[in-house]
Amino acid sequence: MNRQLTMLIVDDMEVERISFAEIFKDEYQILEAENGKQAMEQLEQQKVHIVLLDLCMPVMDGFEVIREMKQQDKYADIPIVAKTAIDEKTEVKALEAGADEYIFSPCDPAIVKKRVHNLVEKYILEREKIRAQLEKEQEMGRAKELFLARMSHELRTPINGILGISQLAHYKDAEVREDFKKIRYQAEYLWELVNDVLDMAAIDNGKMTIRHVAFSLNEVVSEVSGLFYSQCRMKRIYFYFRVDNVTHEYLIGDAIRVKQVLVNLLSNSFKFTEKGGTIEVCMSELDVDDSRTVLHITVRDTGCGISDKALEKIWEPFEQEQHENGKYYGGSGLGLPIIKSIVEQMHGTIDVASEYNVGSKFIVDIPFEIGKSIVREKRKFRSLKVFLVNNDEIALHYMMSTLTRLGIRYDSSTDGKEIIRILKEAYERGEGYDICFVNWQMPGGYGKKLVREMREIFDRDTLKIVTSSYDTEDYEEEMRGAGVDYILKKPVLQSQVYSLISEICSVPEAEKNKTEDYDFTGKRALLAEDNAVNAEVFQGFLKAVNAEVECADNGEAALSRYQNMPDYYYDMIFMDLNMPIMDGYEAAKSIRGSKKPDASDIPILAVTANAMAKDIVKVHEAGMNERITKPVQRELLYQTMEKYIL
Repeated sequence: MNRQLTMLIVDDMEVERISFAEIFKDEYQILEAENGKQAMEQLEQQKVHIVLLDLCMPVMDGFEVIREMKQQDKYADIPIVAKTAIDEKTEVKALEAGADEYIFSPCDPAIVKKRVHNLVEKYILEREKIRAQLEKEQEMGRAKELFLARMSHELRTPINGILGISQLAHYKDAEVREDFKKIRYQAEYLWELVNDVLDMAAIDNGKMTIRHVAFSLNEVVSEVSGLFYSQCRMKRIYFYFRVDNVTHEYLIGDAIRVKQVLVNLLSNSFKFTEKGGTIEVCMSELDVDDSRTVLHITVRDTGCGISDKALEKIWEPFEQEQHENGKYYGGSGLGLPIIKSIVEQMHGTIDVASEYNVGSKFIVDIPFEIGKSIVREKRKFRSLKVFLVNNDEIALHYMMSTLTRLGIRYDSSTDGKEIIRILKEAYERGEGYDICFVNWQMPGGYGKKLVREMREIFDRDTLKIVTSSYDTEDYEEEMRGAGVDYILKKPVLQSQVYSLISEICSVPEAEKNKTEDYDFTGKRALLAEDNAVNAEVFQGFLKAVNAEVECADNGEAALSRYQNMPDYYYDMIFMDLNMPIMDGYEAAKSIRGSKKPDASDIPILAVTANAMAKDIVKVHEAGMNERITKPVQRELLYQTMEKYIL
């Protein structure tokens, strides 16, 4: 027996305590108590593994000790062997009170030892095995978490370099541009696989966290729809993102995870839908009250569909439909299990309906708290009069609801042919329209014809023409030539309409949505980055907007450069987090602790491939202002720089 185990012998008779101590002295460390009160004090002061307890004692008897121990969590699992010289009824009473074993006194020492030994084997040693196994699993979990964090950085960092170089290839010779494009596509595919594997591992380890912060649904929708419209157009797939009855655009939740759900579902549809097919997203609100709303999303496609057999395992990791034609679409087989885990962690639901060789439909419902709208006051725009022209009745109804909520007068029509007559009559009565929303993509190119005809008839200064479309960049020049003043991209949300009308009613400001519009001449940045490729990419991004940049290949070198330069020499510091000699966290803390006058104010931005929630906390704890995630997006980089140093 293990001598590290401790036995507490509780008996009011000294001779009994001595007798039992003699039996077990070679196998246990022995503690003694004269009554129940002393026994509880001993339990409080020292760790006890088993209690040998007399039932009949003064002050506090054995029954009271049993009840007291079983009521307290810290003592409830300690095995208790009750002993008495009374009849068997007392044995039953003791067992009912919670005793684990029972012996009569006087008793045979061999019987006592055997019963205690069996009890120890049953409870203590088994529990020790379980505890040891648990500690081993916890240690493995910590090692696995460390490995995931390490792999998150080590895998994403080189891929980030490849993606960055391929972005810079935009400025290279046209002959090699196509090769760089192929490299970028492969790197993006590898990036998706790495993200899937790391996300699934985080879910398995219970490390995936859901943020609870305010976000703009408009930004999520715009980014996702813009991304997939371009991809679908290249593959000649009809893509439509419809927003209907969405009245609360500012929600409390995790925008990144919402985006991940949408992107994964649409990526699946895109992968399995052939040329000439259709992908449609519909977003609406359900069960709205004063504080909560449910976002209802359906993603429908005319792809190859899913067989009944595959549907049974669709949410299991590494399960993919294999089609009769032998075509393999690639991927990790983790996308749908990841989506389901994310949706469920957000307390939502996801379901699927599919018919093989016909198509699939995924239905997602996610509850959110309603955030405070940026449109803080209900401006009525009482002097405005708007006309809506759209052959899509659902889109038209949503625009009508939006204008009603904004207090704007409007008329509408789905028939473009009668619009000119209506506008002329209103104009002749002196009741002309200030703004006309025209769907550019009406059948037969009628949107373009209508805009041209409006411009020929009406004064450009008295009628604002706004068209809505997806890929405006491709034919913006044509739209402007036809007479379009403003372009509103689908899917249209209330905040977009509000912002645009507010802009029309005030002095227009040029939007800085292109790289060429950013100019950081005279601004100097310090970049701490140990990866030479990533440093080259970052320098290329900064030099493209006329910013000066100096580099350090570790945190210690970055700290030295900062300390040895004149005060206010740098306008901003970009800090990679994982570097040799001194990491980014320590370097940022040291800079903040410096005695230089700008130490507390200079913007320090973390640049990292790590996506763990705890890393975000560590970034702020180290004194850094914000985090830029790799692969670095140029537009986001410039917007962030503008926020801090212009």
